[in-house]
Amino acid sequence: MVSFGVPRSVNGLQSFADIPPMTISDEPDLWTMRLGHANFHITPEPYYPNVCDVYACKRLLDDWESARAEFMRQASRISEHYGPTSQIYKFTEQKWAEIDSLWRAYHQRTNAEAGVSDNTTLFQPLAETQALSKIPSLTDPQQPSKFLMVNDADIVGPMVKYTKIQRLPSRKPAFLKLFTDPASFLGNRSPLFTLKR
Repeated sequence: MVSFGVPRSVNGLQSFADIPPMTISDEPDLWTMRLGHANFHITPEPYYPNVCDVYACKRLLDDWESARAEFMRQASRISEHYGPTSQIYKFTEQKWAEIDSLWRAYHQRTNAEAGVSDNTTLFQPLAETQALSKIPSLTDPQQPSKFLMVNDADIVGPMVKYTKIQRLPSRKPAFLKLFTDPASFLGNRSPLFTLKR
């Protein structure tokens, strides 16, 4: 069945006029050449807001945080596939350093134009995230551990091997023997089933 008003070509292919032109970027991208298939794009990309006020500063900071979270996902994927000591991972960190410096510059410029202090919109760079102040241990005196402490005196000597339980012979092999060797049930009394050589 043919739909009305839609011209079709004979062989089902579109004409060249119907195909949109392909635009290929002529400018070489340094990170595409360095990273190859491991190249990534972080969204949202760094931007400078049209209006500089407190709301725009907060929005810019939130977008920067989501870009940082996206980078951490990309970095963990690249670390998993290429390894954290690989050249690709180093290039990944260098690309993020460029992107992060753009975010920082736009953030500082927006704060300066909006007259907002850095205390109002506080950011913390990834390299300066605070480590855990206290690492939990298994032997915390305030919280008893669910793992018991074992002293040398509590360790018992060599393991004892228990003897195997003797089971009664099964009737199944005897039942099957009836079909495979019927003479065994008759014993040596019956000369009919015995073969002499």
